[in-house]
Order: sequence, then C-alpha cells, then structure tokens
Amino acid sequence: MLEFLKNTFLSWLLHRLIYENFCEVISKMTIIDAFLFLINLIFKLLTITFSCLCVCFEQFVHSKDNLGIWHRLPVILGLIHLAARRHLHQEYNLLNVGQSPSGVRFNPGNYPYRTSDGRFNDPFNEGAGTCFLLIINIRKYLKLVQLMRPDPMIELIAPKAVAAKCPPASFKFYKTKVFPTGFCEIKNGAKNIRTPWWDGSVIYGANVERLRKLRTFKDGKLKISEDGLLLHDQDGIALSGDVRNSWAGVSTLQALFIKEHNAVCDAIKIQTIDWTVELLKTDILLAGMRTNWYGLLGKKFKDKFGHVGGAILGGVVGLKKPDNHGVPYSLTEEFVSVYRMHSLLPDYLYLRDTKAAPGPNKSPPLAGKIPMANLIAQDVDAKDRPDRVDMAALEIYRDRERNVARYNQVRRALFLIPISKWEDLTDNKKEILLGNYRIIQTLKEVYDDDVEELDLLVGLMAEKKIKGFAISETAFFIFLLMATKQSNIYIIKFKKGYWKYKGRGKERNF
Repeated sequence: MLEFLKNTFLSWLLHRLIYENFCEVISKMTIIDAFLFLINLIFKLLTITFSCLCVCFEQFVHSKDNLGIWHRLPVILGLIHLAARRHLHQEYNLLNVGQSPSGVRFNPGNYPYRTSDGRFNDPFNEGAGTCFLLIINIRKYLKLVQLMRPDPMIELIAPKAVAAKCPPASFKFYKTKVFPTGFCEIKNGAKNIRTPWWDGSVIYGANVERLRKLRTFKDGKLKISEDGLLLHDQDGIALSGDVRNSWAGVSTLQALFIKEHNAVCDAIKIQTIDWTVELLKTDILLAGMRTNWYGLLGKKFKDKFGHVGGAILGGVVGLKKPDNHGVPYSLTEEFVSVYRMHSLLPDYLYLRDTKAAPGPNKSPPLAGKIPMANLIAQDVDAKDRPDRVDMAALEIYRDRERNVARYNQVRRALFLIPISKWEDLTDNKKEILLGNYRIIQTLKEVYDDDVEELDLLVGLMAEKKIKGFAISETAFFIFLLMATKQSNIYIIKFKKGYWKYKGRGKERNF
C-alpha cells in the first residue's frame, strides 16, 4: 500500500510540478526525500503570500524557481529550507569511490591526539581524512574529447598584457596521475595529495617529516621569527605546514595561528577565527552556521549543559559518533573546484603605518601599496619559476582533466535550475549597464553559443551573487554539504580530556 501511494504521489508530482531534468533522480528517492525536495515549493508559496506578491502558479513551483528568494525568507523558514537541502545533498551528492569503504578499525584510545598525517582520526576508519583519498560529489560525465573544447589556452586566454608574459610554449600542463577506484561505475580517479586544510595541516603539516621541521621541541611550540612572521629556509621557502598556493595574506594567517598555538602552550588559551562569515553575510547564513556548530538548543545551553541530543539539537560538534553518510571524512573534488577564489584576491596589498595616529576612519594612514597582478609564479614546491602561468587556463584544464562536471551539470546534480541562456548568468538589466553585455557575447563566441559547454569555474565567476555573498549560490551549496563533514577533532573529541577552554576566569564545558 505504501509503495502504491509513493508511486502514485511521485507520478503526479513528476508530471505536474517538477523540472524535467530532476524527474529521474526524484523517481528513485524515498517518499520522505521527495517531500523534502518539494519544501522549496512550500517556502515559495509562503514567501509570496508573506510579500503579498501576485504571481502565477508556475512562478512559485520549485521546479520553475527563477526568483531566487530562499535567502530572503524569515530566518526560521530559511533554516528549514537549508536543512532539507543539506539532507538531500548528503543522500545524493556524496559518492564513496575508495577501495575499502568499510574502513579499518583500531583502538582509538591509542591515539588521543591529532597524528601528523591525519590517520586514526576516525575511530571507525583509520584512513579517513588522510591523503590519497578518492571522493567526489557529483558523478562524472565529461568525455576525453571534451578536454580541449573549447581550448582553455587559446579561447580562454588571459588579456594580451598578461598572456604575452606566459606564452603556452613556456610551461606545460602536467597530467594528474589517475588510480583505479574499485568502483564499477567510475573506474579511475585522482587522489588528493594533501589532507583537508581545516584539520590543522596548513599549520602543522601533513606528514611527520614536515612537522619535525616546524617544531622547536621545547614546550610544544612551533618555530616563528622574532618579528612575528614565518621563518624561511635557505631556499627562501616559508617554514609552515603548507607552502603551496600561498601569498602574503595566507602567510600572515599562518603566522597568526602559529602565535596562537604558542600562546596556547603558554596559557592554555583557545581562540578561533572564522573568515567564512565574511564570505556569507546574511541572517539565515549566520544563524545556520551557529546552528551547525551549537544545534537548535544554542550556545548558552551547550555551554551550560554540554552536548545534548544529536546533530540537530546539539550541533555536529561533540557528537558521540560521526555521521559521514557512508563516505569517509575528506574534502571532495568539487569542493576544490568551487573553492578556487583567486578572483577574491585584492588588486593591491595596502601597507599602513601602524605607528602613526589613525585617520578619521580609524585606519592607520596608507604608507604604500603593492600591486598583486604580476606576482612571481611558483612551482608546487613553492620555489620561484622564471615563467608566468595562465592560472585561469590551468584551473579550467584541471577540472576537465579530472572529469569534474561542467556548470549546468553541477547545477542539475545539486537540484538547482540550470541556465537555458547566457543572460541567466547575470541580472540582465543591471549587468549590461556595467559592461557585462560584452562578456555574454564573448561567452557565446567561446562556447559556440552552447550553455552546456560552460566550464564550472567560468560559470561560478560569472554567476550573479546573492546580496551579502562573495561567492555564487552554486558554490554555496557545495559549502553547505561539506560544512558538516568535519574532522573528529571537532566532533567526538571536542570535549574535556581533549580540549580545554580557559578565559575570563572560568572553564566551560563542551
């Protein structure tokens, strides 16, 4: 009877309400997941009623959702919407392609600390969170014939002033080494050569050799120069946990965290910095991040009574057992793709005189500025290279080579409406005035007016932004999925015996 109701209900939905590209995946969902998928429809109806908007039925159906209003909902409705979306992403957008999905058991009591290479972090899987994992969000769909269509170095080349300094003959795109996955549908994949950065490896390194170079072996402290900046070796390479893809801003943060580590050694004082808040400034997102950490019961309740209930009531931090949804903890290929945020780098690095009196805006006076457009390129080992690199072409090539889905396919996989025309990428009336009409024309020429060929990175950069967001909505939903896949340092080990909070004269529970 239940199966009959499910089939009848879903059949009616598929033919009347759902965007055609989503019909196949919804037909395979449980009736509960299908209902969650339709939460958007309900929220749209409530929001339109709340806003006294009179639009036709098609405009508030989830499958035709082009208004983009979820972020304007009242906070509680927005949280329910994001919770429903996160559940769907966890169920349908995480694929375990490793060779031993069940993991290897060990005695957690033997490793009450973070190991240098990230092993033994998950009590149910020795290798979770380490290097050389094969994990993806979205099923592969690219074919080899699409690797160079359009040619990332010819059609998507940088402006002449930049391209002239990094001619194609001066550098080579080395292929990523592929490995068998043991997965029947996806036979090969690329392995991660670094542990997820939020496990502390950007400070401590991802192997014992690197860690030994960083430690002073006195009072548990890490090496840092007397002026509070990173030390450098004889080759001029910074002594830090990870030296790749660095610049002055990253080095400054690494130095800051090293000083914080050393302060912890001295005073058992823990502080955290969350720069993601600066990327996603909306009431719903701020509430969502706090709920993810503290649960619906909130911070005050958790500080007083500790972790109570599961992830919904008490948050993901402090759970007795991690919920990885059948996929070991790690960062995924798509997360790497959407986290390419070189476009957020400033054009200039401003130097200010901290010894002078602040001006009217309370900022120290400007002492100079350093252009960031033509920095010295470096190889993967952080050594300077004589030739420039076309970063955009390289990153587009990397996504294609690793068979990361293109923009529209990613949108479909995330249950987002794909674009049907180039103007869907931007707010047409506003953006044309800013000169983006020529950008749209260029995209038409580069991709032969085929929106299905649009590369993920290009689409993310061109996509119109939600007010308060520094990243695209498409990228955000990958963030939403990965936010709960935390290291067990912050889940089952986030409690007394592993951590200690000392500040303002009192100790708090976890």
